[in-house]
Amino acid sequence: MIFLETKRLYLRSFQLSDIEELFDYRNAEHCTRFQRGQLRERADLEALILRRQNDAFLTEGKKQLAIGFKDDTLIGEITIFNQAAIVMGYTLSYKHHRKGYAYEMLSAVIAALHHAYPTKEFLCFVEFENVASIRLLKKLGFDALGVDSEENALVFGKYSHAETIEKYKEC
Repeated sequence: MIFLETKRLYLRSFQLSDIEELFDYRNAEHCTRFQRGQLRERADLEALILRRQNDAFLTEGKKQLAIGFKDDTLIGEITIFNQAAIVMGYTLSYKHHRKGYAYEMLSAVIAALHHAYPTKEFLCFVEFENVASIRLLKKLGFDALGVDSEENALVFGKYSHAETIEKYKEC
């Protein structure tokens, strides 16, 4: 199912035909060095696709959605935890870095989520060395809030609530 369309991309459900690209970038050092706890074995990835293929975009809870070209080629993924705050993570295949795809899709995703949930804040946790992601989040209008000591990661926020700003300022 297609949830969102940008000039070059779709945000859509995962499908079993995504397995080769998913396996490729989930096992490429360019992508894995900044990811935590992501599945990498083919059987685990197939099970993930089957488990997540019915995820819906603008709903509460956790969802994992595919970023693809309009010809259905998978180029990445976005994980969204929509609870008290909207927490997002994203991975783009190393084949498609530095082409504006992450900015294009994340801009559209953030706009749609903010329209649907205007009072929620957005948070992203980023590895200290992930300079490209830090730059992307700043370009998307996120502010550096501080460090989450439990996650051992930098925290970036958009539409941040005062309590959240205070929480991470103290870290």
